[in-house]
Amino acid sequence: MIPFDAALAAMPPPEGTRRAWLRVTSGDTLAAVARALQVLPDDLARWNNLDPHARVHGEMWLQAFVSRAPGDTARTFTDAEVTLDDRAGDAFHDRSVAAAGQVRLQVTAAADDTLASVAARYGSTPARLERINRRGQRDPLRPGETVVVYADPARAPR
Repeated sequence: MIPFDAALAAMPPPEGTRRAWLRVTSGDTLAAVARALQVLPDDLARWNNLDPHARVHGEMWLQAFVSRAPGDTARTFTDAEVTLDDRAGDAFHDRSVAAAGQVRLQVTAAADDTLASVAARYGSTPARLERINRRGQRDPLRPGETVVVYADPARAPR
């Protein structure tokens, strides 16, 4: 499965092209991938919502719109050969957290809870909860507010 933004995956191919998927390998650069696919680096960045100067990393998947097969320079996949997984969806996050040996929980904050107290309860860190929930560590939790936690399974409620 390819973790991907659903809106980008819904982008229609420009006329005269077809969508191709490529898995980046270690050491690749955006410019090198673009050259192998015979597309412009700026186009490749735009099609994948990347900064044109961004580094790509091994295991990353990119979409491109190509006018012909890239030949022996790059192994690409068609839409029929891949399964897209919307990275904004709960199922994607559940699978990726499980692969790391944890469980993804939605915790309802109590009156005195802070990110630090919730993190300690589930074997995480305040910084990690800050990143997961896209908020500052000092932002107060309101009673009844939902916080996403990636927890040690031994600390998860049964």
